[in-house]
Amino acid sequence: MGNEKEVDAESEWPDRVKDPEGFERKRQEAIAATERALLPVRVELARSGIVFERWDDLRDPKVDVRNAVPILLEWLPLVVEPKAKVVIAYILIGRRPKGVPLDVVVKEFERTPESAPRDLKWVLGYVIAQLADRRHTGEIVRLVENPEHGKGRETLLLALGRLRPPRAFEILISFLDQPVLFNYAIEGLGNLKDERARPYLEPFLSHQDSYTRQKAKAALAKLDRAAVRRKD
Repeated sequence: MGNEKEVDAESEWPDRVKDPEGFERKRQEAIAATERALLPVRVELARSGIVFERWDDLRDPKVDVRNAVPILLEWLPLVVEPKAKVVIAYILIGRRPKGVPLDVVVKEFERTPESAPRDLKWVLGYVIAQLADRRHTGEIVRLVENPEHGKGRETLLLALGRLRPPRAFEILISFLDQPVLFNYAIEGLGNLKDERARPYLEPFLSHQDSYTRQKAKAALAKLDRAAVRRKD
């Protein structure tokens, strides 16, 4: 699904190699289970005049889904199958509707354990991060500062940099020494474009991980461009 996070790819790979026929059978069974779980959603969308073949069709910019968003939000907590929730979430992410009430997604994020399959908690965090505006900064700060949400907070750190609530700088700096999350804090600081972040970011240019070095370089480049614009 484009740039979205691949889910369960590594865990599925051994089965795909050892038993390709069995893997394909399980895959088709999983697809059928997801479609069954989403059937009531499809029916309600059809009643609103939204008829489609594949769920990915709803991510096509040519398709008017304004009437679909309230229905998708209503059903997000109602469907039980994790993959079905992920399908709904990615439609919301792909279309990025403006002015969406995110309370339903926030509640779903909070009640979803990190151990949920299909990286569901991460995906829900991604929805919040992509659709949030300045009205939601308080909620995002609250979620980010709750360690119970683990790596599900990754993309919320990016949203902090984009939305720039008053304590964004201090919060992002506090995540630079946290495993897993620090790369997102680096990127969030780049989004924030606060010159105070420079001495905190520069040490990561010599980090042992090339991915982290790239993130630090990109974040510092954003600071450089912001500094040039301020001079102009």
